[in-house]
Amino acid sequence: MPKKKKKEVEKDPKKEQKVVDDRAEQLQALYKAAKKKGVKIGYANEYQWGHIPRVTTGVLSLDRSLGGGLPVGRISMFYGPKSSSKTTAFLRAAGRAQRMCSTCWTPAFPIWTPNYEPQEPKCACGEYRQCIVAWCDVEGVWDKKWSERFLNVDDLVFSQPETGEQASDIAHTLVSSGSVDIVVVDSIAFMTPFVELEKSAAEKTVGEQARLIGNTMRRLVSSTNSICQREGRRPSVWFTNQIRMKVGVMFGNPETVSGGLAQGFATSCETRMSPGKYERNTDTDTTLAAIMKFRNEKNKTGPAKMEGEYKLILAKSEVKNVGDVMDEQYARKLGEAAGLVKVGRGRAATEYDGVEYDGVSLLERHWMLHPGEYEMYKARLLETLLAV
Repeated sequence: MPKKKKKEVEKDPKKEQKVVDDRAEQLQALYKAAKKKGVKIGYANEYQWGHIPRVTTGVLSLDRSLGGGLPVGRISMFYGPKSSSKTTAFLRAAGRAQRMCSTCWTPAFPIWTPNYEPQEPKCACGEYRQCIVAWCDVEGVWDKKWSERFLNVDDLVFSQPETGEQASDIAHTLVSSGSVDIVVVDSIAFMTPFVELEKSAAEKTVGEQARLIGNTMRRLVSSTNSICQREGRRPSVWFTNQIRMKVGVMFGNPETVSGGLAQGFATSCETRMSPGKYERNTDTDTTLAAIMKFRNEKNKTGPAKMEGEYKLILAKSEVKNVGDVMDEQYARKLGEAAGLVKVGRGRAATEYDGVEYDGVSLLERHWMLHPGEYEMYKARLLETLLAV
């Protein structure tokens, strides 16, 4: 008998077809096509996002709350009522930025002296690139004598724009050119739209400033992204702003910032500054110091919702100059908690870095008389605290 043929099973072509994952090749082709158009696309680890460089403000409590200082390549804002040390905080930070290398963002000159003597820069990378700061004085209240206490005026790019549009264009041009590393705009509240200047004071110009500030923020973010793709670095923009009161608010906080809500989304750090008590000498009827308070309302690069205070010196003394910050006691307490400072009981010896001092007051006074050692201690302390 003839053998029966086996019934042939029809083969399913879908089952035989092997799935080939060629997405990597497709992505590479996409990268090349985007590169021809001037757009950089890649994996996140190719960008320098792991470590954000910082510019210290010189105030230990404020630097700690910001995560080590003002973040480089981001938009930051200090706002608050009058005489709350907003401008002074940025002046101090700008002066310290001038003495840093804008390549590695490490100190290239003594960071505690604004008018340093000409010397060879010494930074971590060895390829020193001068950090250039630009200041847009929109309010028209810039004081050269006061600013010289904190920064080198000779190296400061300065402008006093007449209108809000001019201030926006100047900031955008400086950032997009790549010629400056930090642009300070003081302040958003006085960026007056040209329409408001043209019209009579009796005519309403509702929402004009908010539209201007929103446009400014979008342009600045676009410019920083463009510089990052072109040169691999991001310039920083610092704003000061004032507070206003909402109309008709019966419950909750009626405070708001001038210029609309767009700035709140563009900024990485928003810090509310406010003045506290004043210390006075009743015998000479002079103000010795002011207690300045702050609270972080937004911080995308560090601890959130931290607050604190510091003492701003307003009268020259044996160990402090006008404009200095007295926070040695706060630094010593943090150092004791972090294990960097060993404090004995009563008048027992206080030890730091292998040196003993007769009590905590002598250690604090030593820091006041030797600002270089104190700056090194603060840097070490911040590194220890933020590593936890």
